[in-house]
Amino acid sequence: MNGTREKRAPAQGETPTAAPQRTDVPSPAVSGERDCTQEIPQAQQNPAGMQRTGATVQQDSRGPERTGLLEAPPAARGLSAEETLLHLGHAPQTQEAPPAAGGKKRRLPRNLIVQLVLLLLFPITFGLVALAKRNPQVVEDVYSRVIYPILVQPISLLFGMIPFSFAELGLAILLVGGIYVLVRMVRNVVHTVKAKGRVCLLLTDYLTRIGALAAVVLFLFNALYGFNYYRQRLSQSLGIRTFQYTASTISDVCETIIAEANAAREATGLEDDEPFSLPYSRDDLDRELMAAYENLAAYNEVFAGHYGRPKPVFSSKPWTYTFVMGIYIPFTGEANYNTNIPDCEQPYTILHEMAHQRGIAREEEADFAAYLACRSSDSSYLKYSGALEALLEFLPTVYRLDNDRYEQIVSQLSEGVQRDILAVQDFWDSYRTGLADVSSSINNLYLQSNGQDLGVASYSMSVQLIMDYYTSLELSQN
Repeated sequence: MNGTREKRAPAQGETPTAAPQRTDVPSPAVSGERDCTQEIPQAQQNPAGMQRTGATVQQDSRGPERTGLLEAPPAARGLSAEETLLHLGHAPQTQEAPPAAGGKKRRLPRNLIVQLVLLLLFPITFGLVALAKRNPQVVEDVYSRVIYPILVQPISLLFGMIPFSFAELGLAILLVGGIYVLVRMVRNVVHTVKAKGRVCLLLTDYLTRIGALAAVVLFLFNALYGFNYYRQRLSQSLGIRTFQYTASTISDVCETIIAEANAAREATGLEDDEPFSLPYSRDDLDRELMAAYENLAAYNEVFAGHYGRPKPVFSSKPWTYTFVMGIYIPFTGEANYNTNIPDCEQPYTILHEMAHQRGIAREEEADFAAYLACRSSDSSYLKYSGALEALLEFLPTVYRLDNDRYEQIVSQLSEGVQRDILAVQDFWDSYRTGLADVSSSINNLYLQSNGQDLGVASYSMSVQLIMDYYTSLELSQN
């Protein structure tokens, strides 16, 4: 999945909190072909005056005159040699000679040529990806900062005018269309086998078509998004250094985030026993989300850009069973999100997909960008969403590394925050099925194929980025 955000299940030991057409080719001219236009000399008269009647030959004193069904010789009637042979029941026989020098040669069908050319996109794409992996600074300066915005912003703004997720509709059409095409292909193969036709030729044609289509999709994916996986690290672009941390240091930062979460929830005006809910309409929420990135772009231009509005998906309920919270589709530039998830997770999830929209491809970096956007927002609801999601990553880490302080740290959570964390746990437990494992495996394969060796485990790497951020912030203030 492209830029998919999914709910990560806690690891063992963690706390729960956390047919090509052929063109007709004219037959080549035959050099030295026998000339059949000369007239055949008139048949010599039989001096004995023989007459043919059926299969019996008799002598007739009346000379060459033919009687009954027999007529005068064709040559006597001025017929050409070819007409004479046809009259006698013989087709003119010619032998095709090899094409003369300079004559026309048999050509490949045009659509086959196009397919073969498109297959060249495979080595081109793989070559460009190999170069991108070796040159992250070039990717950052040339592709991510220049080419990507020029290509994607118009696409995103265009599809953003559509009030629903065009990507969701397109995926549904592709699914139905793909099944239909597959059924027809199988029927054609079965029919060809029964007719004892060229099955290998048919299968080769199908494979060529599928390969050409796959080559185009792969090339477009990388051109419209994929190269962002090989840009320089976001921390490097933000000037944040990377540090090594002890368990105690991680616990200290976790306490700082707890204080932020408590304050943000209190600022919303919600009572501790009141479930968290967003007070915004869709339009109002979109404005708050856009404003959060505008505030963040003032901090660093890597977050800048004008893109289409995020899109809620109609199939949110089925998505929930797969633990998919959002997904970015580069072919339409749409940041899609699941509306069925708890309100306290929605702003952070949407901002995560909007980070992908802005070319931040790595999952842990999109999480970090979402956290920073929430933190820079003027809305206490967005601030709380960011702090709560950070805690859902930090608390399991503290539980593993600093178990002695875990209980003391958890006790610092306000009653309202604790209720929201438990509500999130209960929500996802109610949708836990085998589909979530399948979805996670697919997402894991996708991430690893795009250079994220940790796969879905990379989501938890946002803890490192947040730690680096707070450490750099503290150093800058001293």
